[in-house]
Amino acid sequence: MIGKTWQWQETVTPVEKITVLQPERYTLRLTEKRRAELKFDCNRGGGSYQIAEGKLSFGPMMATRMACPEDSMDAIYMKYLQNVNSYFIEGDSLYLELPAGNGTLRFRQQPGHN
Repeated sequence: MIGKTWQWQETVTPVEKITVLQPERYTLRLTEKRRAELKFDCNRGGGSYQIAEGKLSFGPMMATRMACPEDSMDAIYMKYLQNVNSYFIEGDSLYLELPAGNGTLRFRQQPGHN
């Protein structure tokens, strides 16, 4: 999980399912130095993270402020990430969970990259 680049595929909540049509626009990479490197569509950013067995949380995140296309989900992606409290890996997918059963983000490993 750490050191790999992951692409956001979808988020499923109790009230909706959000499918990411271009996952390469939204990536996540956790470094061994506890830094999250993120791609929020046309913006880049990051922040700190804390990880323990099955638990994951992100500190405050910063990002560049380029104007992204109208169909961008950059703000919602950042909002979801800042609320993550746990994770699990199943098969080739990384799942980040929101608290109290409020939803799950699913990621796949970026093709051709670590």
